[in-house]
Amino acid sequence: MTLTAEKPQYEIARESANRIRFARAELKRDIKTGVVTLPEVLLADIPDWLVGMKVEKLVLAVPRVGPRVASRWLARVPTHPHSHIGYLTMRQRLLLAEISSGKEV
Repeated sequence: MTLTAEKPQYEIARESANRIRFARAELKRDIKTGVVTLPEVLLADIPDWLVGMKVEKLVLAVPRVGPRVASRWLARVPTHPHSHIGYLTMRQRLLLAEISSGKEV
């Protein structure tokens, strides 16, 4: 019988959290530089690492959108800025995508 040195649970959790953080940071960078748009992100299938991200953080990654514009957009959806992306309804995601693309409803 061979004993394998498995990683402690806290190291596995830390690595998972780092992967999620890096993926979210990369997505925000891509939105800020225009590689991907907010509507593309909202209307696609939401990956597991994006489900728990707050909507406000994603909206603030859009170029020329600050806290005031972000709160105005989220008030029109309507959703709380601290709600998670994965828990938005399809209607809320569509409305936020339309607002962010300039096609006001």
